[in-house]
Amino acid sequence: SSVVMSSSGDRAYVLNSQWRTNGGGIYSLKIGCDDSIKNEGLVTASKLPQQIAQLAGGQMLVAAHDWGSSPMDQDLHLVSEVSSSAPVSSTTVFPDRDAIVRSSALSGDEKFMLLGDTSGADRIAIASVSASAVSGVQVLGPLEDPYAIQFSPFNDAVLVSSGFGDALYTLSYDPDNANAPFAIVGELSYQGGKPLLPGNIVMIERGDLQGTALISENNGVRQVLFEGGGVVTDKGLTKIHESYASVVGALGVQP
Repeated sequence: SSVVMSSSGDRAYVLNSQWRTNGGGIYSLKIGCDDSIKNEGLVTASKLPQQIAQLAGGQMLVAAHDWGSSPMDQDLHLVSEVSSSAPVSSTTVFPDRDAIVRSSALSGDEKFMLLGDTSGADRIAIASVSASAVSGVQVLGPLEDPYAIQFSPFNDAVLVSSGFGDALYTLSYDPDNANAPFAIVGELSYQGGKPLLPGNIVMIERGDLQGTALISENNGVRQVLFEGGGVVTDKGLTKIHESYASVVGALGVQP
């Protein structure tokens, strides 16, 4: 379902978001100095691994129903390395076992992990993160179909694309509020009309365009600007086509 580069750059980790009996888990591709790629196979078995994030200290956060030898039906796991079958810590962030975690985001200060549930429950769960533990602290909603989540590069706001809701929402962030660090601010004030099926978000993190987020839509790409101080501004849609046969699905930005 997704590919994540290791922090060292010598491996790519592939998430197979299936049950264990169907090959669910994390797979490793070793990248050689000569650019050769070796398939190292399954590294750690996992039930429905959906999202992965790397911490600055080398640890990883994995959103999955289990990890290696962890107890079943937990949502988020703090892992020392992907080859470690025993997580450092695991937690339950959703109040039930029905969540489908389609999106995630790690705060810039690495204090909190956000997980977006697209199962129809219309919610985002938040977990606190430390070097030794993860713990569920908050569930926000209703927020329909949180398809993608993006933190501001200034670590003071969050942008959420609501796919089936045809909307873009912002969240406020107060890192000093341990029990309720996030709150739903509301929809953006749109330039040129509401978005149509907004999807993936890619953000430019440095240079003159720092804070510019590009969002895939039904017939083009929308620009939204993180301006600092919690301000998020819609800059409008650039249409690419008018045909449903060419819906924008994925975005990438040259480094």
